[in-house]
Amino acid sequence: MPGDSAALSTLRDQLAQDEKALTQLAETIADVRQTIADAEATLERARREQRILEARMAQKQMDVDAQRRILSPITRLPNEMLATVMRLLYGDRSVHITGVPDLYLDSRRAAISCASVCQRWRVLAISCPWLWNRIYV
Repeated sequence: MPGDSAALSTLRDQLAQDEKALTQLAETIADVRQTIADAEATLERARREQRILEARMAQKQMDVDAQRRILSPITRLPNEMLATVMRLLYGDRSVHITGVPDLYLDSRRAAISCASVCQRWRVLAISCPWLWNRIYV
C-alpha cells in the first residue's frame, strides 16, 4: 500500500529526529553535570581557603589580645601592691585602706580565686604563705 509506505517513511523521519534530540539532550545533561562538578570543586577550594583565612584571623586576634593584655594597667602593678590586693580579698584585717569598703572573700575561696586569675597571679598567690595558712576540711 502506497499510503503505508509514506506513513512508514514519516515515522522513520520522526524516529531519526527523536534520536537526534535524545543525543543532544544527553550532551546537554553531560555539560550541565560537568558544570556542576566544576562549581562544586570551586566551592570546595573556596571553603578550604575560608578555613585557612579564619585560622589566620583567629591567630591574629590572639596576637591582638596578647598585646592588649600587655597594655592593661594591672600588668604594670608591682607584685607587692598586687599582694596587698590579695590580702584585702583574703580578709587580712591588718591591711586596711581608709575609704575603701571591705571586699573580703571567704578565705577558703580567696586563695583559689586569686590563683585562678592568670599565670602571674597564680605564681604570686602560691608564693604568699599567708594566703594558704588556713586549712578547712
